[in-house]
Amino acid sequence: MQGKENLENKIQAAKKYFNTQIETKYFFDILFEMNRYFDKQFVVSLHSQFNKKINQNERNLLRKYYYYGIKNYLYLINVDYFPQYAATEADKSQVLNAFIERCKNYDSSKIVNSIIERYSLVKENKIADNSKKWLSWFEQKRKTTSDFSLFIYDYEQADFEQSNYNISNIFKVIADIYDHLENYRHFIFKLHGKLFNNEHEDVTWQVLYKIGIYCENFIQYRKPFLPFKKQKSIDKLTSFLDERFLENDNNTLAQDFFSSISTGFKFEDCFVSDNQDDIILIMKKIKLDTSAIPCPACMTTIQNGNSFPELFLRSYECKNPACPERSKSGRGKRFDEFGTYRYFKLVENDSQNQIDNDLYSKWRRDIFSHNADIYEMLIRYYAWSGESICCSKNCSIKNAHNRKIIIYHSFETTQYNTNFEELPIVELFSKLSFLCKNTRGTKKLQKNIEILNENSTENLRLLKAGQIGSAITSPPYYNAREYSKWQNMILYFVDMLINAKGVYQILCNDGYYLYNIGDIVASDNIYVESNMSKKRLMLGFYSCLIFEKAGFNLCGNIIWDKGEVQSKRNSTMNRNSGYVKCINCYEHIFVFRKGKESKIVSSVQHITPVIKINAKGENTYKHTAPYPMELVNLITPFVLKDKYVLDPFLGSGTTLKWCKKNNLKGVGFELNKEYFELASNNIDCNATKDGQPTLF
Repeated sequence: MQGKENLENKIQAAKKYFNTQIETKYFFDILFEMNRYFDKQFVVSLHSQFNKKINQNERNLLRKYYYYGIKNYLYLINVDYFPQYAATEADKSQVLNAFIERCKNYDSSKIVNSIIERYSLVKENKIADNSKKWLSWFEQKRKTTSDFSLFIYDYEQADFEQSNYNISNIFKVIADIYDHLENYRHFIFKLHGKLFNNEHEDVTWQVLYKIGIYCENFIQYRKPFLPFKKQKSIDKLTSFLDERFLENDNNTLAQDFFSSISTGFKFEDCFVSDNQDDIILIMKKIKLDTSAIPCPACMTTIQNGNSFPELFLRSYECKNPACPERSKSGRGKRFDEFGTYRYFKLVENDSQNQIDNDLYSKWRRDIFSHNADIYEMLIRYYAWSGESICCSKNCSIKNAHNRKIIIYHSFETTQYNTNFEELPIVELFSKLSFLCKNTRGTKKLQKNIEILNENSTENLRLLKAGQIGSAITSPPYYNAREYSKWQNMILYFVDMLINAKGVYQILCNDGYYLYNIGDIVASDNIYVESNMSKKRLMLGFYSCLIFEKAGFNLCGNIIWDKGEVQSKRNSTMNRNSGYVKCINCYEHIFVFRKGKESKIVSSVQHITPVIKINAKGENTYKHTAPYPMELVNLITPFVLKDKYVLDPFLGSGTTLKWCKKNNLKGVGFELNKEYFELASNNIDCNATKDGQPTLF
């Protein structure tokens, strides 16, 4: 009896915040839904009631029914039954306490107004669905701001020859379509077949890496952008360069680089067919847009917009006091334009936008069958029904799936006319390459296998040239491990450039260097230091740039297919256009040569990664990123007799272990003392404890 009286007292205390009467049942329904008090039990109910995957919209509707019991929520998704929450008096007392406490510590009027708006919708058995209104607003905006929602550029050897083996025409197309493509949408470069220059050298990956870098850097944004701390960025780069390049005007280099924010498209994916006959670059446009966007919950534009989940991607917080989607603390609903559009297209439930199991299975990984229908995937993954897709004239689309196809004709845009070598990042590394020391060492290697507990960047120059016939390595990935930390990605590539230059100087003429690198998701921290700069980084393509500046010739790319890797990237329940992304299951092994003529080396090689974590979650290998022995086999055609195989980032010692097994000479550098000792043991040698070379 006393418990009921206490509960009633709390109800009355809570209702004092309201100027209008709210029925007690509805009041609790709203409090529980705002508080998500029973969401754990809701998830349990989802798993017990459904064998199929539930998408985001279906989940939201079921959650509304779970708390409010409005049958319309079930009818919308063709569900006959779903349980509702069942609250005890103790549960009710707890959410009341939470509500009263929040009203004391936050703006109670915002919390109360949101509850009143929710109550009016629930009482009248209405469903708060603004999808049609919002999409109608967006269609009007789209008509005035863009001409198409997706651009597909199909390119092949005949196009290359027609342009006299010059790729500047590709850059012109990229600049030409930028302002005509809808914001937050995709430019797709599809390469069919390999590209050969007029000397019949394979330049496929030379072209691809330059397109990728150009896309990310061809626009210079010079207006103020509050998150960009320009002087701090200049000082940081200057200080870093001063430590590596003495007696140079590094401040001028830093000022030139940070005189603007290089932007354009953002790299998202690179898909490769299983025979490398087709390669697809996926680049996303993100242009700063400060225009107001209707709140998806209340359709007002009373909002703040000073948050950026990605660089130049503006998100908003609704400030409408009566918005029904305020949080339990009165915080306004957060949203951005593309996220809202994508969700409401999911609500629309158009069958032309649904990704069926057959298509999903064919494009689950970013290595795909050479027989797959590329255009079907591109159209259905990256565009929605009713949208316009602009394509180059040689695209052969069989089924547009209710998308409108427009054939590309030049818009004659002259706003963006930067050539590749003028890009700030290209200019920076061109200048830094000239500053790298060209010293000639005198140190001779004595034995067949040598492992040095030294920094290869500093010590490569001590070796006498002509001893190293080939090289292979997997360098530290930018900020991916505890032993490889840099303040931003530019600083990382400065160090990798110096190292690449050192390898180039001691490598024999016509020697090859195999460089294993993967594209990772991380914050580049170049212009802003926050999650705002988190994205998929083209470590591979930028590595190609610095190797070219170091003097190497890029001969090709051996794609390391790692097979069925674990990833959360395609775990979305929303099997609809705009949501599904392929698993990243490969890494690059770029083949560089010190010399002009080269073999055709590009291929796809399936090699199982090292399984280092056991069933107990323990790293039995004692190294965070070992690569398999089979990967080192790839250097076999490039080994020069009686010359050393070099690994400047030896890690766990796999390269030298392979050399020893195959009776070849090998030398490796490993700075980390723990890994140096691990490598020594793996190579089956007795490493010294003083950092001196262990010789065989």
